Amino acid sequence: MGSRKVVHEVYLAGILVGGERSLHVELQRGGQVGIRLTSGVFATNHERMRFGQSRRVDHAHHRAFVVGGGYKYMQMGEGNCWMRFPDGCSFRPVITGWFSEFATLADERESGRTAYGQGAARFAGSTYDPTSHYRAAAVLEFFASQGLTQDGLRERSQHQVGLLMEAFDGLDLDPAVVDRDRSVPLGAVAGFLALRTPRAGELCKALASRGVMTDYRGEVLRLGPAPYLTDDQLRTAVEALGDVVR
Repeated sequence: MGSRKVVHEVYLAGILVGGERSLHVELQRGGQVGIRLTSGVFATNHERMRFGQSRRVDHAHHRAFVVGGGYKYMQMGEGNCWMRFPDGCSFRPVITGWFSEFATLADERESGRTAYGQGAARFAGSTYDPTSHYRAAAVLEFFASQGLTQDGLRERSQHQVGLLMEAFDGLDLDPAVVDRDRSVPLGAVAGFLALRTPRAGELCKALASRGVMTDYRGEVLRLGPAPYLTDDQLRTAVEALGDVVR
């Protein structure tokens, strides 16, 4: 039995990728599919995960493993991740913990065979720190009180990233120094704008000295706008980028 992992968001490029064809081909072969949402949960709409809108696709989602985390855009802190697994899953995880065995403590033991709980308990590990769960509950309560919905935040993010794109293009900088991939449409961009530049580290440091916080990975400078930033603040940040490049 084969397996396939579908990554929903490319970490460096900040783009969303589909996977409908891969998903169905692998399931039809009897394989197992894992969909990794990475850290973009809530910054993008993962309900359909760009696999389409058909009932056939929805059914396929319920036959796949889906993993994600709330560390980044959901502000839940470290250690808050989850996995959705197919109904009726009877896998015997190689790495497990004593929390998984709680559900079977009263059962008769089979010598030489590890016991697993049912459902989610099958994948439980050992003692964990639940602090991030309390933080997550507080964050979600705050989001609800402020009317911060996934769709609303995605709309805001798309506006901001689009503004960054437009402002960056307006700088008319030497593409050999810094450039972006214009073949990717705005709707396929995740929560930040990725700029290719051999001076990524240098520019990140120079921008920080001007109060503009960015990060970089290798030759990728990443501009990730927070929803509370104004359009004028974003334009000012891009103007600062133009100054430090020149």
